[in-house]
Amino acid sequence: MTAEQDASFYEGKPHGPIEQPDKVVAIILDGKPFEFRDASLRLDEHLDLQLTWTGSLGGGFRRIDQDLKVTFEGGTTAEFLIMRHRYHVVGREDFTATSRFSPLEVTGKSRACAGAVILNGPSIHPKAVEIELQVDNLAAIVRPFDHFQAITGASTRPPLMRTTSHRIELRSLDGRPLRAKKVYDFLGHVCDFLGFIKGTRVGYGEVRNAARGGFRSLGFSRADRLDAPKNWYHWAIVDNLPALFSGYMAAFQLSEAHRGIGRALAYYKIANLSRADAAETAVIMSAAALETLAAYVLGTKGGWTQSMLWNVSLAEQIRACTRLLKIEGDPTDQSELLRKRLKAKKGQPARDGFSLLTDFRNGVIHSTPFKYDLDIYDAWDASQWLLEMQLLALFNYRGKYQDRRHQRRTYAGNLATMPIAEGWA
Repeated sequence: MTAEQDASFYEGKPHGPIEQPDKVVAIILDGKPFEFRDASLRLDEHLDLQLTWTGSLGGGFRRIDQDLKVTFEGGTTAEFLIMRHRYHVVGREDFTATSRFSPLEVTGKSRACAGAVILNGPSIHPKAVEIELQVDNLAAIVRPFDHFQAITGASTRPPLMRTTSHRIELRSLDGRPLRAKKVYDFLGHVCDFLGFIKGTRVGYGEVRNAARGGFRSLGFSRADRLDAPKNWYHWAIVDNLPALFSGYMAAFQLSEAHRGIGRALAYYKIANLSRADAAETAVIMSAAALETLAAYVLGTKGGWTQSMLWNVSLAEQIRACTRLLKIEGDPTDQSELLRKRLKAKKGQPARDGFSLLTDFRNGVIHSTPFKYDLDIYDAWDASQWLLEMQLLALFNYRGKYQDRRHQRRTYAGNLATMPIAEGWA
């Protein structure tokens, strides 16, 4: 069975329960071997890894609190939590447990190819197209499931349940066996990148190497709901994604990038996710992302010291970061509501959008009076737009993009050009 066939097993199975073929060879309960039968693994209704089994009736009613370790075929032992324990009058007891870690990594042999499944991924194109992402000796071909295309193409709101969305075929470019750690690290980057396309967190799981008894992972990593707000990505620029991924991976070559760019991306996704629930939280997280990225860019590319960052305002930091990346324009120039706030009052100095965005951030954090209405959504959009431009500039992207600040107007074919000054590299 090939890795591609493994991943295709999930076609038509957007949610659980989904039975798993992996075998359990030993169960240790409270430090003692436990006799069991009919052990079976599955992904439950929420796509969490679940183990059920039956044992002989034993003494004590506090089984659910006891330590549980499960050994899989191949030798990997993992910790589980008993979620349900039920006695039967016929002299047996049934157990249901879930893994303490997800995805659960199981060791095994390796060949040069593997398959994996993406959870709650982005809608990359309205037609079933594939993209290939490469770095060093690894390549990943990402293909949407037909059931995911049907869900995203429907006029109804996407389900809140966790959903299998794409399958991935992984391979080494030189034909050598894949190393499990490198595969998982690579998949983490692929999901972070797909999350940047979508705007919220994307998960992965069900990794299976094509070797007989190959290494694998069971269950899925964390992911946000399938639905997400419109952002910079539009399906018309799908052909630019492989090059953009190369730029993304190049940006993470510096060790500082994992803290600077990585945290900014995480805050960006939280801001998108929280917008529908609390606009104030979305504004705060977007400002946190801009502040984090500004400190990283100014420190690594501008030569700023920590003392310099402490002695200037947040608006000055964000403005300096934006200009250092040669990004032109004002983040608020697409909003009439925000432009009204920027009109200079008699006796007061003129302000720009960078100052205004930090005013919104400070206004919702601190107790000082700050009035706002629907313009807070425009402030959030402007902050997220600015963050997207900074990230795309760091990833060396110079193509078209979708301007999220036009949300209340139109998107269809309304692609903009990156506002980068000529000659920047």
